[in-house]
Amino acid sequence: MISYLVDADGNRTHAVVPIHEWENMEGKDSLSMLDFMTYPQQHVMNTISFLKTLENSSVDDWKKAYDNYFDYYNKLDMIDFMVLYLFRSGILGTQFDEDTENNMQADDTSLFDATSISRHQIEVVKKDGSPFDWGAYKSIRRKIGISSEQEFLIYFHETLKFKETSIENFKGRYTRLHRNSEKDRLFIYDLNVLYGQHLVSIEGHYGKSLVTQLEHSFIEPFDIGKYLAKYLYNGNVSQVYRATKEAHERVGFFK
Repeated sequence: MISYLVDADGNRTHAVVPIHEWENMEGKDSLSMLDFMTYPQQHVMNTISFLKTLENSSVDDWKKAYDNYFDYYNKLDMIDFMVLYLFRSGILGTQFDEDTENNMQADDTSLFDATSISRHQIEVVKKDGSPFDWGAYKSIRRKIGISSEQEFLIYFHETLKFKETSIENFKGRYTRLHRNSEKDRLFIYDLNVLYGQHLVSIEGHYGKSLVTQLEHSFIEPFDIGKYLAKYLYNGNVSQVYRATKEAHERVGFFK
């Protein structure tokens, strides 16, 4: 089994791979042999699949389809958007050492008392207000890569919540909620960062033939900025960069 070294914030820094597993993995593109995914692969795959249906659409038709596809954003509140930024942050995808993974008791909270999940400005607890423990962590971690955005929202609200101080902290920094702007930022982050920078390892989890079908005939990573600018900002690439920066800032709030 692969083990990871983590820094003081609980983020993975190095992978420790047993020699027999390394020999088995030689020639492969990824070390991902884990039963979870750090970033929202299924959500990004869903988005790419949707965009594939819009190839050759006019800008107006594309925008109508985009607004319809993400219509559920019109019903989200500030806390929902907090969940969606957390969803993309990667902080809930940390892989700990093998002893921890195999031997930690479900109700043990000690690990999170010493990591950024509890020490950061955003604090998560279980829905009943009890401390975030290993069982809750493993449960939510499994949902990240296999859930659609809406499925993750539902599951988070069923099992966890943010502390009131954390909600106040976020609302104090981002005082106004503009749903369409948040929608665009998250969409741009998914394509320009998670997909464009290969943080989402689609090939490692969906098979090369499907990746070829979805990606190679869709858009190359270096063209994403132009693609987003064309359909969202009348060709203004600088607005894509600005939205990406703003999304990075909000995602970073949870790291």
